[in-house]
Amino acid sequence: MSSQSSKLHFVFIPLMCPGHLIPMVDMGRLLAQHGVTVTIVTTPLNASRIKTIIDRDIASGIQLQLLQLRFPCIEAGLPEGCENIDALPSQLLSKNFMVAVGMLQKPLEQFLEETQPKPSCILSNRHHPWIFGAAQKLKIPRLAFDGTSCFTVTCSHFINLSKIYEKVSDDLEPFVVPGLPDRIELTRGQLPNDLNPVSVVLKVKEEDMRIADMASYGLVVNSSEELKPRFGTIIELALGLEASNRPFIL
Repeated sequence: MSSQSSKLHFVFIPLMCPGHLIPMVDMGRLLAQHGVTVTIVTTPLNASRIKTIIDRDIASGIQLQLLQLRFPCIEAGLPEGCENIDALPSQLLSKNFMVAVGMLQKPLEQFLEETQPKPSCILSNRHHPWIFGAAQKLKIPRLAFDGTSCFTVTCSHFINLSKIYEKVSDDLEPFVVPGLPDRIELTRGQLPNDLNPVSVVLKVKEEDMRIADMASYGLVVNSSEELKPRFGTIIELALGLEASNRPFIL
């Protein structure tokens, strides 16, 4: 372990759903294996899903810990125990779920202020743009994480930028996604909730995520150049990360 890496402390704050929790936990474990102190922020029921493997890592001597914050289900109008998106009995409760996530801001900020060693970096999900404000307040660099792929991020960016879905007559009329090197056709009905203007499920504003992404130190995507050739470069340019000298990490 180098003296430099032993002083680093990365805090991972995943969105509480399997497609985001699993890759972020894997990244945290890899960093910890290289001598970095890593804290993974989650809730008790989510911690129970990963505790066995985390305990095994801790027993091996690496500096890895779980911070378990109480998830305010009842206060946000959720049934007790709905601490992961896959536990929601209805998508209509997505708004309540994100309200509950937002209630974690105060205890999270308290941890970030008091923990030692002081966090060197926060890696949080793009769907938590409010975390950027906490990171900025405490002068901690923040990396945004997207658990989908470069292709998905690129499509979402250009669809939101062009508002192409507003130019079709209904959910079944196809449109061509602008700005891509290949011809990709979608319908409004195929769009994710964040981009679908008629969706009743909570939308995390793409503009809020974009602003937080631009002000963050970089964007980490669960993908690779080999899997999604060209799209990494396209989204890097589209988001302006290259112009802002901020890294785009596959």
